[in-house]
Amino acid sequence: TAAQKAQLEDPSNFWFHRQFLRLGTVILMLIILACINGAYLIRSEPHLVRSFARLSVYLGSLIAAAGVARLAASHPDLRAEIVPVVVTAMIFAVAYNQLMSVLMAFTISLVVTLSTVGQLSHFVMLMSVSATAVILLTDVPSRSSLIKVGFVTGLAWIVVTGGLAVLRSPSLDVIWADWQVFNEILIGAAWCLGAGGLVACCLPFIEKAFGVVTDISLLEMSDVSHPLLQELVRRAPGTYNHSISVASMAESAAEAIGANGLRVRVGAYFHD
Repeated sequence: TAAQKAQLEDPSNFWFHRQFLRLGTVILMLIILACINGAYLIRSEPHLVRSFARLSVYLGSLIAAAGVARLAASHPDLRAEIVPVVVTAMIFAVAYNQLMSVLMAFTISLVVTLSTVGQLSHFVMLMSVSATAVILLTDVPSRSSLIKVGFVTGLAWIVVTGGLAVLRSPSLDVIWADWQVFNEILIGAAWCLGAGGLVACCLPFIEKAFGVVTDISLLEMSDVSHPLLQELVRRAPGTYNHSISVASMAESAAEAIGANGLRVRVGAYFHD
């Protein structure tokens, strides 16, 4: 073909054109990806766009996660790039919503795959595992739930990585004889479990940085031994009893319409 003939005539020139074409393609894909993210933020999260502080936290988290994942991907045997992807996906699911978290996971996974000249299977692994973590995080009733999410995410890694290995391998005998595949599966699963534990440990700092309140914090504030509620008992017992009654009615009403009853109950406790 003409391409093969040109390569034989001037290999260096062919390599240069190939790399230039690849660079242009990657830049174009990143621009499209940035436009998709920007359009989503403007249409679905206008309050985030209008707040410079919140937007800075969002963009800073995205850039930092992509940078750490890219750095970790330079050591393919460790498979550590899954940690920043899953951790950031879980944080965004807690701080924002599941749709934004999936879009973030898609962005980071694609950036890592493109920057490391990875294959499509690499993108599939990163995206599948992070999507599993996001789907499971509808709420955060306890810190142990985050560890459970990490455990299930590790199982998803095992299934996806094993399935891709089967698709790439000519026979199952080759897979059984290749200990590197099993090593990759176990290391990735351990990283996923560790990611869940890391988010659980850092949850108070996550709430502070992103300005959110999880159900864990709400449960702590709903404890009647809370210092502010105890002060209310001492100073204004009538107001305290009124707040408890309002909280009971408001929680029932919220649950009847599908709202967050716990959030409403805590708000009623402290509304006076």
